[in-house]
Amino acid sequence: LRRIGKEYKDYGGAELLDAILSCRLLCANFRDYLHTILCSENLSCYLQIQKLKSSTSPELKIELAKHIISTYIKVGCAQEINIDDYARQNIAAELEKVTETEDVVLAAAYLQENDPFREVEVLLYQLMEKDSVPKYVSGGHMANFFAEFDWDKAKNTK
Repeated sequence: LRRIGKEYKDYGGAELLDAILSCRLLCANFRDYLHTILCSENLSCYLQIQKLKSSTSPELKIELAKHIISTYIKVGCAQEINIDDYARQNIAAELEKVTETEDVVLAAAYLQENDPFREVEVLLYQLMEKDSVPKYVSGGHMANFFAEFDWDKAKNTK
């Protein structure tokens, strides 16, 4: 975290977003900022997709896929992300294939092999990289985070 605080002005867009995503405290601060500009659902959805991809539990993979659809993809849902209708329909069709089978392991393998959220994952990453992160930095939000961060307190809690 200290390294990021000293070097973030030298980072490029993707490098800076990766640094933000790799640090729990900084990611939480970035999410708070996104909430103020009414687009925190982008980060939330992206993180849920990452969680799905890294899960080794077939049951959790299916549960997360359903959660992502109902929370971020489905038209009219509470945290609907702004994606084109074509992508939304493709994901819905892929998930239908997953939910039709009763074999959870087979369904999770299908998710892993076909990666139906890949298009959305890339879109959200690019949106955050090219739009949200530059605004977060240029608006002084990241600098304020590091200026106000209690380094002594962080050092004493491991």
